[in-house]
Amino acid sequence: MSYPLEILPAPDRKWIDCSLSDHHLIRHFDLEEGGEIIDPDTKNIKVKYICTPKEQISDLSLSLLGIYKPDHISINFTSDGKAKYMHYCQPDESIKPPVINIDFDTKTGRYFWCVPIVQLHNKSFDYSRGGKTFVAICKVVHTPMKWNFWHFSLRWKVDTEMLEDMEQKEKDKVAQKLGHSARVIIAHFARLEHPEHPVLPKNCYCKN
Repeated sequence: MSYPLEILPAPDRKWIDCSLSDHHLIRHFDLEEGGEIIDPDTKNIKVKYICTPKEQISDLSLSLLGIYKPDHISINFTSDGKAKYMHYCQPDESIKPPVINIDFDTKTGRYFWCVPIVQLHNKSFDYSRGGKTFVAICKVVHTPMKWNFWHFSLRWKVDTEMLEDMEQKEKDKVAQKLGHSARVIIAHFARLEHPEHPVLPKNCYCKN
């Protein structure tokens, strides 16, 4: 298997600058052996499959569904590959393609969920802290990585400050409290089905 060049950053690419209100994000997960995906009480995807506490909700990694397809979730980086490619980068960076069996292999049997961007971006999420209710605003941000131009992150604005800009101790406290509420809400909108989705026009992500 050759690495899919269409998902790599490239010199003719730019920051995605079009509305994404009609688009979906996709994220893979591994099902525990003998586990059930759907919570029998809520009928939604179990929150542990949205993300686990160790991954934290504060910078959740997803991909824009379209040119990045469900087939791409099988890409599995080796330790050496992670060291080379699991880094943020500029969208127009020239990247040497990862090499099969050196930088990556494939992992079958992965599952994925998809969520409409319109249900997340600029939406307010309530969370409790110290017996009080606070509000965080979700931001869907294009964050290209060396392995994936279509990489996006969920970021959070708390009051007037972005969560990632907080002092580490405060950031950890807020992320812990926000995490549960956010995962529950994301699980409500996330679906296991492969939705109908448009592909972005080239002028949204290419310079010319």
